Amino acid sequence: MKIKFIIAYDGAAYFGWQRQNTKKSVQGTIEGALQQIFQQEVLIVGAGRTDRGVHAKQQVATATLPKEIPLHKLEKSLNSLLPDDISIYHIENAEDDFHPCFSATGKIYRYHISTKKTLNPFSRHHHFHYPYPLDLDLLQAAIPIFIGTKDFSAFAKQIEKEGSPNPIKTIYSITLNPTEEGFTLTFHGSGFLYKMVRNITGALIGIAAKKITFQELEKILHSKKNTHNLLQAPAHGLSLEKVLYD
Repeated sequence: MKIKFIIAYDGAAYFGWQRQNTKKSVQGTIEGALQQIFQQEVLIVGAGRTDRGVHAKQQVATATLPKEIPLHKLEKSLNSLLPDDISIYHIENAEDDFHPCFSATGKIYRYHISTKKTLNPFSRHHHFHYPYPLDLDLLQAAIPIFIGTKDFSAFAKQIEKEGSPNPIKTIYSITLNPTEEGFTLTFHGSGFLYKMVRNITGALIGIAAKKITFQELEKILHSKKNTHNLLQAPAHGLSLEKVLYD
């Protein structure tokens, strides 16, 4: 019995999504709850590996259950066993050929920046605090540099290792929106490389802070090498908003 989960979690207390032998992960915590229910190991596969401290509103995962169980009952049981910072929003049957990662047609990430002089303590795990002057008109003007199908090696980490994913990705849009705390950047793309969203966010902040020029930014992108010293936005400001499927 193959099922599909929709999961939300606050990543502040976890060493990322992926299960680890000695550290607490989101995947490992959910698998532990499933093991309590079925009294045997049940592994889950996620749509992507969020880093330590990164959050998700609609992570997608699948599991093959060892026996039939009413899905509403499973959802209730899982949520009763999981900690308050992980919630299962929905469970449904999945087709045998559905894969949460390889079947995805795109993802939406959102990065939250607080520009307030003093950070709201309730925002400390969910916003990057940057209380310095920023020209958001410059940031908006720099966004088209990243739009389209490009080699994003310069904005990923360890992309040259054997077996690394294809660095050619498509960014459909990056949307700047003001908020009460500061602003957000929403990324819609075909897929994203390891730390790509955080590196692009850091680059755009660098533009807005007038620490880098448009020409320098384009040169870095075209270099296809992550040898620059641009700001990497910290993990806790990032949230996986949605995984898209046809």
